[in-house]
Amino acid sequence: MSNNCKVLIVLLSFISGSAFSQDIKETTIGKLGMKLVAALNSNNRDTQLNFINSYLDSRALENGADEWVKKFGELYNLTGGVEIIAMQTGRAPDEVRMNVKSLRGNLMIDLATRISPESPDKLIGFIFRPLQGSSTLPWPQNSLSEPSIVAEIEKHIQADVDSDQFSGAVLIAKGDRILLSKAYGLADKEKKIPNQTDTKFNLGSMNKMFTSVAIAQLVQAGKLSYQDTLANVLPSYPNKAAAKKITIHHLLTHTSGLGNFFKPEFFEHREKYVNLISYLPIFANDPLLFEPGKDWAYSNAGFIVLGVVVEKISGEDYFDYMRHHIFKPAQMIRTDSYERDAVVPNLALGYTYDDNDPQHKMPRHDNKATLPVKGSSAGGGYSTTGDILLFSKALLGHILLNEELTNTITSGKVDDRHLNSKYAYGFSDQISSGKHMVGHNGGGPGINGSLKILKDNGYVVIVLGNYSPPAADSLASEISEFLIRQ
Repeated sequence: MSNNCKVLIVLLSFISGSAFSQDIKETTIGKLGMKLVAALNSNNRDTQLNFINSYLDSRALENGADEWVKKFGELYNLTGGVEIIAMQTGRAPDEVRMNVKSLRGNLMIDLATRISPESPDKLIGFIFRPLQGSSTLPWPQNSLSEPSIVAEIEKHIQADVDSDQFSGAVLIAKGDRILLSKAYGLADKEKKIPNQTDTKFNLGSMNKMFTSVAIAQLVQAGKLSYQDTLANVLPSYPNKAAAKKITIHHLLTHTSGLGNFFKPEFFEHREKYVNLISYLPIFANDPLLFEPGKDWAYSNAGFIVLGVVVEKISGEDYFDYMRHHIFKPAQMIRTDSYERDAVVPNLALGYTYDDNDPQHKMPRHDNKATLPVKGSSAGGGYSTTGDILLFSKALLGHILLNEELTNTITSGKVDDRHLNSKYAYGFSDQISSGKHMVGHNGGGPGINGSLKILKDNGYVVIVLGNYSPPAADSLASEISEFLIRQ
């Protein structure tokens, strides 16, 4: 796999969000995104070459400009040009994600790009994927009876399944009652093994909720404070200057200035990264993206550090801590982190399209080549829809934490650059139609899942899948927006 391909995989894995940002067009990344669309719509080789040579960085051009001209051609042939419907930042301010509509065929496309780390006026390239499925079906705007609610949700799920946009499991609950629990698609395409309601799916970043709960349990026990600095709680942290500035609060809210560990070093030597502390040399001595507390940038590195803090303060291995203090009390017997080559019963393989197949002419392939050796405190564990429901019940029932700390970790604290949304401590807190939805999503190649707890009317929406984003994300969001009106 080329370094350029790795960068694009990371970009696809961690760009997230579905909001429209009013002022992004005036930012550097917004202006570059619009130049990208203008070059595409020109359908002119010279114009596109000028854009490529002027605005793509040296790593993007390692294989020559002709490769990017070809990508422009593929996208234009697919769309006949595009119109920007919405533009928003990703999980970092240097990323942009555009929802665009084709001028031919009314096809919706997700077009994403990112500023180069080596040059602030250039891009790393771009990536696009068609968006199809249940979003083409209208949702009722009025209140329905409970049987009609379930039937409506099933209709939209089936639309995604029929168009091969979703594979996975869906669970809808209200209070103590499960209204819908069904599985769709295949856990193993080669062996024709179907997904089941108790199939284990990769959670991606949904694991961050568990890490947050672990930190809160240590706070509840009086062993830790959210205002503690890394220098206080992790004196061995390699970057002493950063450790004096970064607090537990900063790490939990993605305001620490730390970035990601998804670098060439990680991909080339993944077998080294199983124990959490082994990750620190990848990123600890990098310059901070900003002074802690001064901005927001989604940081997987920050949640690795939080996992190391759990180990230091508790004296337990992070994965053992999860089993003993979260999974066992919540009765989550089908949740854990597994090594990539372990033989695990009833575990779904992830499936994704090749980056070099934007029109999806070839079948999806499994995602084993992109997986870490094992999940971490930042993400990558496995669970079932049933276990995630048990987690939500244990959380809301104050089995894992007292009421005060449960409210603390689920209440929005900082602007996370998404519409009507704030990031809490390892949870998102979104307001829609005046009502709160809390939870977290997770995604990567062949990985997508989402938990949404509708605090005001008691619904819980859980969608776990083994296709790339936004397969489960978009479905969970649509279902939740529908249920908010009920």
